[in-house]
Amino acid sequence: MFKLIATASIHRISPVIQVPNSNLSKRELILVETYTREGQEYYNFISIEFLGDRMPLLDNFVPGQRVSVEAMIRGRESRDGRFFNSISGLSISLYQAQQPIGGTLPAQAPAPGYQTPQYQQPGYTQQGQQYMQQAAPQYPQQVPQQNQYPQTAAQPPYGQSAPMPGVNDLPFPR
Repeated sequence: MFKLIATASIHRISPVIQVPNSNLSKRELILVETYTREGQEYYNFISIEFLGDRMPLLDNFVPGQRVSVEAMIRGRESRDGRFFNSISGLSISLYQAQQPIGGTLPAQAPAPGYQTPQYQQPGYTQQGQQYMQQAAPQYPQQVPQQNQYPQTAAQPPYGQSAPMPGVNDLPFPR
């Protein structure tokens, strides 16, 4: 089972439905969310079923309200190898936009007499805000010759092993 929280508008709430060949009853909550792609508006409908003692949770809601629904997704495999999912509602509440963590600070007016400093971005002129080419940094053209860099540790000649470091080679006092 996977748990999810969905936020969308209520499209429809069904009356009580008796599940065939069982003594189960359910109500379906149909949520709708719209999105626009390439100037075309699309609708996404999601059906969430409220079973048994959870059916009365839907009594206080009407189509058009924006809600948050907590639900479980269950999946199963049929005898012929096909897979089915069901979404069962656990709770429902009116959607309330959450404040960012820590809240937001109210906008404050600057202190009397304070003037906002005017910054000029480097490489731009004050008049037309036109970009001026800056000189590229100059790097040395010489390529270092071999053995110009200090060696960090002496390497033993090929075929010989380096001596193992001892207590006197430690970088801190004893």
